[in-house]
Amino acid sequence: MLKAFKTELRLTERQKDKVRRSLGICRFLANQYIARNIWLYRLYQRGVLDEKQRRFVTANDFDKYVNHVLKKKLPWIDQCGSKARKKVLVNAEQAFRRFFKGQAHFPR
Repeated sequence: MLKAFKTELRLTERQKDKVRRSLGICRFLANQYIARNIWLYRLYQRGVLDEKQRRFVTANDFDKYVNHVLKKKLPWIDQCGSKARKKVLVNAEQAFRRFFKGQAHFPR
């Protein structure tokens, strides 16, 4: 038997602002990750990349790119927790892996 619990959060305005900011940053990074992989996949479809070359960037590689390159260009990315950023990228990577196995549609 499964049980479900509903929880209501009573956040202060400062906490609400932090949550909104974190969600926005995570959404931005997920969109950047998907856009990068769409670009690579289109190169693969055109024949620029062969089967041995990478068709998509892994979450770990993109997280390294975020930490070393994007944070310097966009310092506001650091306002979001690293675990939240990492989880968003891992979820997007799983979507791409399912797509390449033929288990799901192309991630959007």
